[in-house]
Amino acid sequence: MTFLQKISSDQQEFLKLLGVLLMTLDHIVAVQNDYPHLFHYLGRTVMPLFAYLLVYNFINRTSNKKKYITKILIVGIISQPIFEYAIIDEDPELNILFTLGIGIAFLYAHELIQKKATLIQIKAALYTALFLIVYLIGFKVSYHHSGLITIFAFYAYLKNPNPILAILLLLAIISLNSLLTSNEWLGFYGLLLFPIVYLIKKTNFKVIRMPGWLFYAFYPAHLLIIKLIVDL
Repeated sequence: MTFLQKISSDQQEFLKLLGVLLMTLDHIVAVQNDYPHLFHYLGRTVMPLFAYLLVYNFINRTSNKKKYITKILIVGIISQPIFEYAIIDEDPELNILFTLGIGIAFLYAHELIQKKATLIQIKAALYTALFLIVYLIGFKVSYHHSGLITIFAFYAYLKNPNPILAILLLLAIISLNSLLTSNEWLGFYGLLLFPIVYLIKKTNFKVIRMPGWLFYAFYPAHLLIIKLIVDL
């Protein structure tokens, strides 16, 4: 899985557009509560795909990490009322942008602790508080603890690729859906991420860039449009 280590900006952009497409198809099914459906199965690649892209950016291409995290969380806050309106649930959870933003924020905090905390006792206290916060938040975000663990697993593997971390990453991706649904095989569809990235790595083409603001605005906008169309 070392092919995950390096992707070009065009390959990254293509993967982002593919994720947007698969997310839209999955949400068409989710808003209508039309399970099981092929689009839903294909949509199991969306969370690991965006987790991979965000972590890759965080490690390799983001100069202002605080701004990166803030932007994700602000769009998550704006999107939450629309998310709850479109995806009707008796116990609504926080949308996927919170999962991604909080996961990346944890990585940022981890790097700060490693850089600035010198005493082992202080590091231990800070990590204990950090893990407690993440544990509690994990009950409320989309994909719950599995989503956050998948983000951490991508970070660990991209920082230090080895067989053990590769296995842990695979298990984390499988757990995204297998632990949260009655279909224990559903999580395996998330592993489609790897052949997708591998095949994209074999290509060499130019992709029209989606403006950053459009990418973030698309999430609440597409949910609202799908819901309005379904309710016609």
